[in-house]
This record gives sequence, structure tokens and C-alpha cells, in this order.
Amino acid sequence: MSSSACSFVLPSLRTLDLSNVGRKLAGQNRTEPQADRAVARRQQEVARKRDGILSAAARAFARGGYHATTMQDIAHEAGYTAPSLYAYFTGKEQIFVELAVLLSREFVAVFDAPVPAGLAFPERLELLLRQLFEKADRYRDAVTVFLVARLSGGAAFSQGMTPESTHSTDFSSVQLLTNWLRKNAKRGELGEQRPDEMAVALAGLAHAFCIHWLADGAGTSISALASRVTSTFLYGAMGSAPSAKTPRSRER
Repeated sequence: MSSSACSFVLPSLRTLDLSNVGRKLAGQNRTEPQADRAVARRQQEVARKRDGILSAAARAFARGGYHATTMQDIAHEAGYTAPSLYAYFTGKEQIFVELAVLLSREFVAVFDAPVPAGLAFPERLELLLRQLFEKADRYRDAVTVFLVARLSGGAAFSQGMTPESTHSTDFSSVQLLTNWLRKNAKRGELGEQRPDEMAVALAGLAHAFCIHWLADGAGTSISALASRVTSTFLYGAMGSAPSAKTPRSRER
């Protein structure tokens, strides 16, 4: 290349404004994260609205029952128009199923949680029940809906299980309690009783006490409720451990 050509090219490179190129590239790099954040915000907003609708549906179901409750009732409870609900759910059936998914996930997590070491069996059982009743208190309306549905022979939790759930084939309180008792009750801690049979008894007691507790407006504390169910399950109607002392013979 001749010197005259070099003298033409080099000044052109020197006078080229590279700062504008840098700004454009930086703008492109900023655009993608901004778009991602916008999508994430929209997803969070949709999730928030869906959660609000589910909570409103639980209140409507608990008040009027599943079959009597309409999409109009749910929309009124949630502060929406009925047609607008269909932007988030296909109908009442999907709302009910997703409530079941929510509850099943929350309650299964309690059973899957590790049990603290060093606790005696009654303490382990009372801890489990307390955690379950805490969930029932948190999701009071939804739990009421499903307890009533189960007692009336209607839809059960298992309808709402997600395929990926590890408990998708056995989500029932009896089965979960059976598995928990087999894992946490040592030999002799259930007497000579089988875990599956005792799980039926425990589920019945827990459901009965929970229904009464929910109807009573939670006048009893969760800790006291868990303690009562534990005592009744382990010691029967007397509600306390048998005394180690032998009864004195009657005086003649």
C-alpha cells in the first residue's frame, strides 16, 4: 500500500467514533436483562393474582360448599368479574384441583421434614401433629373445604396431586401416617399394634379433633390441640400415661 493510501486510512481510523459503538453494544446487553426482568415481573404478578383467587375460592367453597359455589361467587369474593377469572383458570374444577395441589404440597412437606434427634416417640408424634395443625391453621378455609368433601364422600386430595410428586400414588393421610409411623416408631412404641392399623386410628382422631377445632374458631391453642390428640392416641380416653405404681390392695 502506498504512503498516500496509508495517510488516508489512518486518519479515518483515528477519527472514527468508537464510543457510539460501545454505547450500542452496552444498550443491547442491557436490553436482554431488562426484558428478562419484565417477564419475571409479569410472571410474579400472575402468580400473585392466582394465589389471591385461590384464597378467595377457598373462602367461597368453605362458606357455600363446592357444588353450590359458582365462578360468579368466586369472582365476587376475589374482587374480579367472572369472565376475568378465565384468564387465570379454566373453571371451578381447575381452581379446586389447584387448591388440592397446594395443600398436598404443604402437608407432604411436613411428613418429609427430618425429625430432630433425641426426642422420645410421644414428643416426635406431638411435633408432627403440631406442624400439621399449623398448616391447617394457615390454610384454614381450604382445609375446611377438603375435610368436608372427604367426609361427604366427595373429591379428595389425590385429585390434585401433581405427576412429579413423590407421593402421587399414595397421598392420603392414612398412607402418609403409616409411612411415618413405620419410620419413626421403634419396636414396642406402638405396643403390639401394626403401623397401618394405628395410622387409621390416628388419622380419624386428628381429623375429628381438627374439625371441632376449626368449627370452634381455634379457641384451643395449636400446642394444646396436638398434645390432646397425642395423649388420646397413645393412652386412650384417660388421656395420660398409665402410672408405673401398682394399685394398693383394698384394706380389709
